[in-house]
Amino acid sequence: MTVDVLSLRNELKSKLLAYHSERSLSHLGSCLSSLDILTSLFWGPLQKEDHFILSKGHAASLLYLILNKKGLLSDQDLQESCRDGSPLGAHPPFQTQQKHPWWGFGSGSLGYGIGLGCGVALAKKMKHNKSHVYVLVSEGDINEGSSWESLHFAACHQLKNLTVLFDHNQVQALGNSSEIFPLHHLPTTLERLGWDVHRQDGHDLSKIDFNTAPSEKPRFFIFSTQKNQGIENQFSPLEAHYKWPNKEGLP
Repeated sequence: MTVDVLSLRNELKSKLLAYHSERSLSHLGSCLSSLDILTSLFWGPLQKEDHFILSKGHAASLLYLILNKKGLLSDQDLQESCRDGSPLGAHPPFQTQQKHPWWGFGSGSLGYGIGLGCGVALAKKMKHNKSHVYVLVSEGDINEGSSWESLHFAACHQLKNLTVLFDHNQVQALGNSSEIFPLHHLPTTLERLGWDVHRQDGHDLSKIDFNTAPSEKPRFFIFSTQKNQGIENQFSPLEAHYKWPNKEGLP
């Protein structure tokens, strides 16, 4: 059966806006900029035995909604999430009752996801396990020295079973990334390190394509995205990092 990714994306977006509005929850923009990427991944190449690591943990609400849609998070747990008393906070917890490769690492302190991905990918390689590891990262992740150590490590060990997805929305907590930590050098630097680099439009579902030519290198996708995607009339990209729509602002 062919999956209607556009309908899934629209459904998730509607639920995402309502979710943040009901909870007066920040980081909506972090979710909106990743929405098309993760919809394409979870209803695309990601298999049950693959690992997914949400390094940009501030997009936790999007992960919760996706896991609920996939049947890995109950309706009750979703409804209680990001509310007082729930173990499922605005950043993913490091322990969950249900163990699953898509649902196994806590995050929020940026810079750890690629390193975790390297560890899982290396273990799979040593065990001759053919499954894959995907890591979603943000500008803040790429700022961290631990990320650069991990990028070097992955290339040195030729972890071809590791794919990093960079949600390049060009905004960080305090402003534009071009003014805080410019990344214009990123594609060239990664290629020199030994990564297979791909650049794509992160909001064009028809062009997001994870199928690339076979390579012995780890892969790094740079997705051009927008933090206030779909809510441009309400918030600027920076405002979308902190604000949420009220009920009157919902579609």
